[in-house]
Amino acid sequence: MDRFETVLEKIHDGKKLRDSTSHKQMKIKRVNETQLDKEIVISGWVYSIRDIGELTFITLKDNSGKIQVKLTKKPAQKIEKESAIWLKGRVKKEPRAPGGLEIEASEIKILGKTYEVPPFYSGVKEEPGINVRLDNRALDLRRDKTHAIFKIRATLQGTFREALMALEFIEINPSTIVGSATEGGAQLFKIDYFDKPAFLAQSPQFYKQLAVIGGLERVFITTPVFRAEKHEGPFHINEILQMDIEMAFATDEDAIAILSSVFSYMLNQTKESCADEFKTLGIEFEVPQIKTIRYEDAVTLLGANGEKIKFGEDLSKEHEAKLCELTKTQAVILRDYPTAVRAFYSMPYQDNPKVCKSYDLIYKGMEICSGAQRIHIPELLEKQIAARDMDPKAFRSYIDAFKYGAPPHAGWSIGLDRLTMAVCGLNNIREAVMFPRDKQRVKP
Repeated sequence: MDRFETVLEKIHDGKKLRDSTSHKQMKIKRVNETQLDKEIVISGWVYSIRDIGELTFITLKDNSGKIQVKLTKKPAQKIEKESAIWLKGRVKKEPRAPGGLEIEASEIKILGKTYEVPPFYSGVKEEPGINVRLDNRALDLRRDKTHAIFKIRATLQGTFREALMALEFIEINPSTIVGSATEGGAQLFKIDYFDKPAFLAQSPQFYKQLAVIGGLERVFITTPVFRAEKHEGPFHINEILQMDIEMAFATDEDAIAILSSVFSYMLNQTKESCADEFKTLGIEFEVPQIKTIRYEDAVTLLGANGEKIKFGEDLSKEHEAKLCELTKTQAVILRDYPTAVRAFYSMPYQDNPKVCKSYDLIYKGMEICSGAQRIHIPELLEKQIAARDMDPKAFRSYIDAFKYGAPPHAGWSIGLDRLTMAVCGLNNIREAVMFPRDKQRVKP
């Protein structure tokens, strides 16, 4: 049963509103043998056209699927591929048609015509270059592969939200305009905010911490963040969608437990809900067992297997891929990093301050999540800021917020773009983002 069926029962006319509009009676995927010889009204886009003698066969597509339409006479207006059409017709059995059914059209109208030859057709197997596709994204989204990617992405995002709500986290919406660097880095987009300096947020980190120490205790966020890094490789974009949590009265152990369970839930539900989409992408998707390894042990393991890395260095992408290979799993939680290579607000171990209570989730050889137990002691926070040659005065309001009963707390952040890239087996992160923003691209 669809997991939303109980929700539909609680929405007035829920099932009707789910399927029908003024221009269509139902989605294509709901056309079945219960409608045999009945007249129905549907709408969609023309995916392909075949003329066989006096007959014309159209493959009609909407966001739920495709169906064959038979026209026994030529329509008054010429039907072009990619045009949006409305039609009325009877459902018939046709073993040669995909799905064994077709619609014999009695009336057809063009709702949205094609005004010129498109740069490519959505039904053609040959894949256009990525820049051509991104320049014509609305057309590209009709391609089966692109449609599958964004159905999977939406399912990953939706199941993240479902899991956190079930675990009694509260969704919040922090600002993406900030007055100072949120992570102390130089990769900031500066904006003119009513003649005052301001920045696009690198992270919602401070805000989710303020929310949990303010009494909300458990919060989650889906939000864009912005990094003015100049890399133009296949893993880098400048507007990123993060999925974050933060929880009060919690340690790194608690946050890792939530991460493991939520991540597994997301992948399991996506595998179940998106079987057709994975088939379209040619992927046999499996949900991996998650293994945990300490940074120090990972460095030793990598070094013993020919990788050049020293304690205190961050892992490269090659190291991350090798670690998944050596641990024989596609999902590794790497924990207890050196304090010097992590964000200043990561809580050091009391008995070994050179190591902090931080962790990453590496999936299919790529870091897709980062987190830590946070520093909740103002004096220690100020010390860590100063140790990184930053001015504690610039973080005064943040530091002061911890002076009024701030409990231990921890959290993490998953990058949805990278996660989608990994799940879908893509070579370029831009394919996983509907309208990517990078150094060269600011439109459409």
